[in-house]
Amino acid sequence: MADARDDGALDERKLQLLQADREDLRTVLLMRFGGVPADVEEKIMALQDIEQTNRLVLVAANAPDLQALRSEISSEIPAFRILSEAFEPKK
Repeated sequence: MADARDDGALDERKLQLLQADREDLRTVLLMRFGGVPADVEEKIMALQDIEQTNRLVLVAANAPDLQALRSEISSEIPAFRILSEAFEPKK
């Protein structure tokens, strides 16, 4: 059975991973779009789920524009897939 110290270490590790993922997301946005708009930064800082944050890193790397990213970052969809039509291949 894990003691309270182990739980604290796991929580701290999760927080470190979440912070690293948030920074990765910011970095991708800087590289792709030249900056991180204030509304997007606010939503990034509010992220609490590592899987959702990882998904958004992929979204940021593939988003055709900031509006597509805004749509995805505001989504409550728990799926790892990118569902927006903005990411559909052009015909």
